Amino acid sequence: MLRLIKKRQYKQESAKGKIPIRLKSLLHKCPWPVLTDKPIYIKQGFDEKKHYYTSNYHPAIDLQADSGSAVISPIRGRVVYLEYDIRAEGNYIEDLGMDYVLPAIPDPKFKNLIDLYLWDRENKLVCILCHLDGTSIPNKIKGKRNLDMSCGPEVEMGEFIGRIGKFPNCSDEDRKIPKAVKRIYGNQQHHIHLETHYYPTSSETSRDFLIFLNEQRYVFNPLLILQEI
Repeated sequence: MLRLIKKRQYKQESAKGKIPIRLKSLLHKCPWPVLTDKPIYIKQGFDEKKHYYTSNYHPAIDLQADSGSAVISPIRGRVVYLEYDIRAEGNYIEDLGMDYVLPAIPDPKFKNLIDLYLWDRENKLVCILCHLDGTSIPNKIKGKRNLDMSCGPEVEMGEFIGRIGKFPNCSDEDRKIPKAVKRIYGNQQHHIHLETHYYPTSSETSRDFLIFLNEQRYVFNPLLILQEI
């Protein structure tokens, strides 16, 4: 049974935002993506403020657990894309389908971390799960490195899709780690970043898809589709 550190925090975080009307049938119906015997910590919640390209905007939730913890698909859909963490490859904006490049220096600490894109065409729902261990991806989906929404391996809700990777301890983490979290996870920062988007447009070209996600037009709080605790 899933347990959380700081349950009061969950109530506050789950109250943020509204689920798109088209997705009402999924309200609190999807499984949490992390399987672990330890309680999970919501390391960072969903931020509704639209401060694009700044550290003040977090259009997702971060679920902290041990590295190596199993990750399952929260939805039934198709794996349409796998990409290495942008900090490992050192190329950010171009990967998001824009017309210019914001160069960055590759950071080897993020090597082997994978981001996985799931597409539920029936509900027009996109789930992005970041910081998976690249070596843990099942064979049926590990070769999906080119974005193509028209094809890709199907996964069922609750199906194993990988494990939490080893996220490096970052010096810019200025938030004090709560004592309850530190007792269980120490100073480690391993987590899954879960992002959910409603994608109502008819275009399924790679470019339109990535630009749409980058604009964050219909991003919403993932806790609204995850089962209530």
